[in-house]
Amino acid sequence: MSARQRASRQALDLILPPVLVLWVACVGWIANTHYFVEQHVGARSSDPACSALAQWLREEGATIYGIECTVTPEDGRGLVATTLLDNGELLIGVPRRLWITETTLKRETYLARALSDDTVLDTMLGKTWGSRGTPWRLIAMLDAERTNPNSFWRAYLNALPVVQPSTLWWGASTIAATQSEVLIRQITLHQDKIKDMFDTLYPHLLSRYPDHFRSSKHNLTTFTTQYIRVASRAFDAKIDPRKPRKTWALVPFVDLANHDSSVPYTYGEDLSKEVRTEAQVKFDVTAGFCLTPGSELKINYGKKSSTEFLLVYGFLPRHDFRGDFVSVTLPHSISSVIRAAPENNWRGGFVGTDGQLTEDFLAMYTKIVHKAKTGGVEGADSAEAYRVALRLIYTAAVSAQTSLPTTQEQDEADWGRMSGWGSRAQEARTVLEVRWRFKRVLSTLIASLQHRIEAVDPTTNSSWPFARQPGSAVYDSSIVSFRRLQRVVDKSLFTVALPGL
Repeated sequence: MSARQRASRQALDLILPPVLVLWVACVGWIANTHYFVEQHVGARSSDPACSALAQWLREEGATIYGIECTVTPEDGRGLVATTLLDNGELLIGVPRRLWITETTLKRETYLARALSDDTVLDTMLGKTWGSRGTPWRLIAMLDAERTNPNSFWRAYLNALPVVQPSTLWWGASTIAATQSEVLIRQITLHQDKIKDMFDTLYPHLLSRYPDHFRSSKHNLTTFTTQYIRVASRAFDAKIDPRKPRKTWALVPFVDLANHDSSVPYTYGEDLSKEVRTEAQVKFDVTAGFCLTPGSELKINYGKKSSTEFLLVYGFLPRHDFRGDFVSVTLPHSISSVIRAAPENNWRGGFVGTDGQLTEDFLAMYTKIVHKAKTGGVEGADSAEAYRVALRLIYTAAVSAQTSLPTTQEQDEADWGRMSGWGSRAQEARTVLEVRWRFKRVLSTLIASLQHRIEAVDPTTNSSWPFARQPGSAVYDSSIVSFRRLQRVVDKSLFTVALPGL
């Protein structure tokens, strides 16, 4: 809120009732920032499990103000405002002892302490609970607590979705329907990773801890469910407020908030100077903007590519295409030659919805093409050298586009005809959206390359037809270096592989 807005608010305090003052201030804030709070169009219903969770949290000392949990067919459970809430107002505060972490589990359960001292698990997983890597002990503990009727977190566990959307549930035909080799490989590797760990971990847990793990109640499906819950719902948290090491934490009620990339980060641990002990630490959520009654409280899950959102959360961000990108990679025969040259570490590039291919990658590829065609590098920065390189990329992109079983227009039309919100319908809708979104980037790239080829001076980035979109999740040149190329490919929705020269 600006100084002028605060002064207006103080003047209003003298003549208007508090609720009306807040309403006027919120309307003024929304108008000045051109931000309009999203109203949910789907029908909401109350949720007894959520109500029981909120009651348990309040009884245990948590703060929940002006917010309640409801259910919609599109998004499942979510948090909505029950009253007018001001920007910056504290809405949720959950004490540390109510989180599910390695520390609180050890405090509340014998099994967690046993798992920490299990030397066989140390050999399999290492000693930590996930400060580095996947927190497999936490996932296994959540699977055990799920069947414990006396669990301290019973109210929270009851409020978790029975089945959470995820690519880990997709069958081979659904995975293949994405039409993206990147996604097919990523999803399959993800599924194999979970199965391999289950096959490694659970024979030991079933035999060593029969009172807590039973084959009739604990299987690959339940293990995968807990993995999805931890991967998609856990926050980073400190083991001790006075020490730097971090771990994973499930924070009840806070993790019911849905995602919106446009809202500011308004949540996290209260680690202010006034907080001296673990008992004083809370996980706070404040309003990032004014909320009117019935509007949804959303939080920002972080700066991630669309592929990361799909793999971790099972969805693509709604109305946010900044993380949509296609990677462009050199063949191994070329990339292996340039590997030793530090200045030539652009083994791959990327392009987002603005159609602008990474400029450093294009410059390097032009030099490689020019050298292969002429035997030298002199003149590699000429207009004709750039046109040759651009044509090769253009040809590869068109070839990739025409080889796909369906077009962007067909996918968009099929998506528009989708109906229903069951798990199968959601899977089909997500697959169509994935295809439409990467094909849109691919089409924009092709149009942009053609425009730049025909430009008077194709050597400058000003010859792109569309302006660069700021704030993209992937416009960071540092992530495209040679050693990190695979990360760039893995974060993309699709890859265009350039041919050998």
